[in-house]
Amino acid sequence: MAISTVIIIVISIAVLIGLLILVKNGFLSFEKGINPILKSSSTGAVREACNIACTASDSNTFCCSNFTIGDREVLCTDKTLGISCDLDCNARVCA
Repeated sequence: MAISTVIIIVISIAVLIGLLILVKNGFLSFEKGINPILKSSSTGAVREACNIACTASDSNTFCCSNFTIGDREVLCTDKTLGISCDLDCNARVCA
């Protein structure tokens, strides 16, 4: 095998490894950038679902259903969602 062929093979392998590292780091960077957007959109979706349950007087969903935001479980009665509703969850027995 000629020396120029070996050099081309070595350069090709180095370029492939570089591309793999670039793609891997690019996806990690993309994931770090997109996670806050996904988390805020899931919070908005849960807030909207809770508002709909309150408007429909659906105490079962409003008082008893757990929703996942990120890595935590919340109820519609969670103060961080900022929902004000007149449904009485104290009288509701969740199964």
